[in-house]
Amino acid sequence: MTELHESAGTGPGDAHFAVFPDLADAAAVARSFARPGGRALAHASGRPWLVGHWHDDEIVTASAGNAALAVIGCCPVEAVQLRRTAARLRNLTELDAPARSLPGSFHLVAALDGQVRVQGTASGLRLVFHAEIDGVRVAATRADTLAAVLGIDPAPRELAVRLLWPAPYPLSTSQMPRPGGPSTDHDGPRSHG
Repeated sequence: MTELHESAGTGPGDAHFAVFPDLADAAAVARSFARPGGRALAHASGRPWLVGHWHDDEIVTASAGNAALAVIGCCPVEAVQLRRTAARLRNLTELDAPARSLPGSFHLVAALDGQVRVQGTASGLRLVFHAEIDGVRVAATRADTLAAVLGIDPAPRELAVRLLWPAPYPLSTSQMPRPGGPSTDHDGPRSHG
């Protein structure tokens, strides 16, 4: 992860985090993401769900039954509204309509029966990256966080393509490969807006 100056901290709107499925193997992977001053939220099982940095006023969470929801960023949603949504949730695809109806710029994170869903807002300003780490699919809001845990550096050519926003297809769906090697599904962070 990019090092911050010793006097710097996260400011409003600088929330960043990684999301983990409710799996036994995810606990070891989540420890790789822990940083001084970081925060964590757990699944109902006690296993890590979210690990990262955020301010209290940037996150709203709620749970009901086997469902948990978090909205991280700028969104005027209330915990009561999220709790009602969580109580009705039977499938993660049912979040499509509530996600479209919420105003603001945020990430929506959901957990239901051990599965997770992570998405940014349609504006494309809240990206989600993912990679497989030690057999666990991890999503994160920063590609450099995933790359650091994987022990890789971004490929300069791939970064140049990413500056073409929006990048044309098929470049927009490509993966950042490891330097000196071919790209495979577990080699590096993938981006999905």
